[in-house]
Amino acid sequence: MFTLVDTANPAHDLVLVNRLWRPLMREIRRAGLVQGERATAIGYHNLTAVSLGEAQAIYAHFSALLDRAELPTDVDLDTAERFSSFAGRSQGFEIT
Repeated sequence: MFTLVDTANPAHDLVLVNRLWRPLMREIRRAGLVQGERATAIGYHNLTAVSLGEAQAIYAHFSALLDRAELPTDVDLDTAERFSSFAGRSQGFEIT
């Protein structure tokens, strides 16, 4: 399981099982929304920080995919909606 911890409000944490997180993580990497070593680290249970700017980019990217109905086939619609909403209201988050 992966927990996305909202750095501003831990009451908004999002917990995802591996099979739901992995397709989201692959899309984040593919779209270049998180760069460098952290792009690799988000696929593991390492503590990885996502900045406010990255969270906003993730929100914008997934919102656009949802609006255009262009999610990758392995990304669950409900999960993408929850994740996009989480990223959009966060001030950044940590992946644990």
